[in-house]
Amino acid sequence: MMKTALIFGSTGLVGSELVKKLTDSAEYSRVYLVNRRESGVVGEKIVEIIFDYEQLVSNPEMLISKINEPIQVVFCTLGTTIKKAGSQHAFFRVDHDYVLATAQIAEKIGALTYIAVSAVGADPASSVFYSRVKGQTEKNIASLAFSAKAAVHFLRPSLLLGKRKEFRMGERAAIILSPVLNLFMVGSLRRYRSIEASQVASSMIRFADDSRPGVWIHENEVL
Repeated sequence: MMKTALIFGSTGLVGSELVKKLTDSAEYSRVYLVNRRESGVVGEKIVEIIFDYEQLVSNPEMLISKINEPIQVVFCTLGTTIKKAGSQHAFFRVDHDYVLATAQIAEKIGALTYIAVSAVGADPASSVFYSRVKGQTEKNIASLAFSAKAAVHFLRPSLLLGKRKEFRMGERAAIILSPVLNLFMVGSLRRYRSIEASQVASSMIRFADDSRPGVWIHENEVL
């Protein structure tokens, strides 16, 4: 049976790769994109919903009313940086509140599988704010009743490689050095190796075939 998918964050580095791969996949008949503004992506399978992300939290029913068929898989690639968000509070709003809301929406629409991009080192007890938020988000989604009846997958990639729309000086330097740095990341350090965004997208689609109920963590080295 062909599947339908719903993607939150389809204009980002991983999200845009995911859209391309799902569009080409014979396993998916329809792909819904939820974006704040038009992405320019068109295709026979594509249905784009322009939606204010704040309403993911305050009025999810409005979004649900715009989806007119069952959704089997929900993908979430939402994420920002503290610099881009402007503050830790704003970062938390996106990477925790919005992401948690997408899982709650997946639960409400009866999705069988939910797959979200988290980050290497995600841990609610971490002393690093970024890692702590990612870990708290995973924890709160895992605590939903949804996770007992659906498959919830968290992917924890390290530095993402690919063509970004915005320039990030620190990441650009790390990307240039990553082929050399990866050579030294062996054993337990393998999870910190950089990874292509297209590879993460492929892994998301692969894990979407596993609909066993429960929470599944996929570290960087198995993506």
